[in-house]
Amino acid sequence: PGSCRSRMCPDMRTSQVAAQAHAPDPVGGAPRVWIIDEEWGDVTFEADLVRQAFPSAQVLHSGYAHEGDLASFGRTCDLVIAQIYADLPAEVIDQLDNCRGIAVMGGGFDRVDVAAAARRGIPVTNVQGYCAEDIAQYVLTAILLDAKTPVTAVAEDGRPRPWGLQAYPTLPTLVAGRALLVVGYGRIGRTVGARARGIGMQVLATDPHVDAQAMAADGVEKVEWDQGFSRADVVSLHCNLGPGTRGVVGAREFALMADHALLINTSRGAVLDEDALVGALQAGDIRAAVLDVVTTEPPTHREPIFHTPHVTLTPHVSYVSYESISELRTRCVRNALAMYAGQVPTDCVNADLLPGPALACVAPHEWKE
Repeated sequence: PGSCRSRMCPDMRTSQVAAQAHAPDPVGGAPRVWIIDEEWGDVTFEADLVRQAFPSAQVLHSGYAHEGDLASFGRTCDLVIAQIYADLPAEVIDQLDNCRGIAVMGGGFDRVDVAAAARRGIPVTNVQGYCAEDIAQYVLTAILLDAKTPVTAVAEDGRPRPWGLQAYPTLPTLVAGRALLVVGYGRIGRTVGARARGIGMQVLATDPHVDAQAMAADGVEKVEWDQGFSRADVVSLHCNLGPGTRGVVGAREFALMADHALLINTSRGAVLDEDALVGALQAGDIRAAVLDVVTTEPPTHREPIFHTPHVTLTPHVSYVSYESISELRTRCVRNALAMYAGQVPTDCVNADLLPGPALACVAPHEWKE
């Protein structure tokens, strides 16, 4: 329904979600659930899902400045449901005395100290691959708009343009045949590659955890890091942010890229060396960048990247559609309820660090988003 869409509140049966979470008998427990969020504003949907499984559950909604709520509620909560911008460092996690799981509302989990959580036996989940089609559409839209910028019949100054060929000051070139480098070949990177191949692009990919045979089965060529950047007409970043990927694309990579190349980032701003990108664009080392994420989020808009030529910036919305937000919010709560039941969801990101076997979990690595 339109009203539901405008509230970003998925229209689905909460009882079905609760059943799929395999939650314990509601009579047998009443979890304390701490929701930390300023993105949705209204977390009624999440609270309703929890209470569908556990009618007596206590649910507290906090903003990102939550010190008081941590002391009065968080220390004894059973579950944390946290927006991706909520900081959960070790000093916070070490105070979660009863916590059975931390469910992050998004693909990124770089603001959660997953190792500290594992030391306390707390699984951490994100929501993997939920927006793969949205990201793929964003990336392809960026490529197509860059290749054939719409030329209106009337210019911005109100004067009519020449009709026909002369309307283009510079002739555009076809997208088909261009080389796209996908950095991070997880679920989202794989979907981007498949859609790019569908419009005739040559797809290269680099990911240390995916072998060449698996990529070849998708019609994608695995390349070494330097080779990929030097061959690409377009580079699209799809790696999670972690110790091994912070600032991983910087001045060295921009020097390898062709001066006509386009860079697209929909992963996390900090995987780029933003200062180096500003320098590369100013020097003409690469032609343009399309960024849905920046290093500081939310930004002040005073950062140099906002005042750099040949950059298109969108406000971290590449993942957004009614369908993706519905899946995100539902799966996040489902993960939380499963962890309360003692299960390790397949979305767990620290299963390899947890004490004892985590047989129910397939843990991703930091390159896969």
